[in-house]
Amino acid sequence: MGDFSEVSSFVNSRLFQQYCTSFFGFQNCALYDKNIDKLYTAWRKAVRRLWKLPYRAHSNLLPHVSQMLPLDVILEKRYMNFMSTGMNHSNGIVNFIFNYGVRHISRIDQNVRYICKKYDIKVSDLFSGKLFNTHIIGKYNESVSEEDKRVGAQVRELAMERDSFDKTVLSKQEVCDIIEFLVTS
Repeated sequence: MGDFSEVSSFVNSRLFQQYCTSFFGFQNCALYDKNIDKLYTAWRKAVRRLWKLPYRAHSNLLPHVSQMLPLDVILEKRYMNFMSTGMNHSNGIVNFIFNYGVRHISRIDQNVRYICKKYDIKVSDLFSGKLFNTHIIGKYNESVSEEDKRVGAQVRELAMERDSFDKTVLSKQEVCDIIEFLVTS
């Protein structure tokens, strides 16, 4: 953050999204385990810091301020893409390993069942090769209130105004006070 202190929150957020949320190798993580909540907490803290929001900023606003999906949705979506690719792979060995993993008790099986239960997807649909991205994002969007979307967009606009070098109608402190009020009330 010290190296990018002069960069706007918007640009920092895009850099964070591009370079710090790739999570290569996460397919071995247990998405159903409670310990993964530590990763989600760290992600929320990072987003608050990138956007210079108070630590008390409501978690449900962070995806809308940063224009990113929540980390759990990102990882679950990527996991289902990974599974779909593996289960429908042209290489017979790869295809067998993925299909075997889903049909027998394993981390693969537990992750798939966790995601399917969370998003109301039938495990049997995996074998037909249906795409889940639209379903997962659709379920997430159903759970989000319009108020959170509106407040998140307002906070994002105010943060970009706060970070701009142009003179604005409001002082920097007034903008910060408004942001704090919006994200904590």
